[in-house]
Amino acid sequence: MDTLAPIISEITTVASPTTDTTPDYTFTTDEAGTITYGGDCTSVMTAAIVGSNTITFNVLTTGAHSNCTVSIEDAVGNDSNILFIDGFTITSTTSTTSAGG
Repeated sequence: MDTLAPIISEITTVASPTTDTTPDYTFTTDEAGTITYGGDCTSVMTAAIVGSNTITFNVLTTGAHSNCTVSIEDAVGNDSNILFIDGFTITSTTSTTSAGG
């Protein structure tokens, strides 16, 4: 019986600051499993494959996000380590147009 927990590690963090309200985050895992999200960050992606996984977070509000986490549970229920995603800030963009043109 598999008693070893998956091991996950960060590959690419979220750039900060960013204007992207659906930023990507990339991690790697040594076992396939179900992704669990914590904090502000969630995603429609719930399955992780062995190797590199890029997730796109659901729409986030502008401002600071410093409580996001990701972990994996393998097929027999072993929980991975928790990845604490480096805090990042989403800034709004405003466009200005000059009068008359």
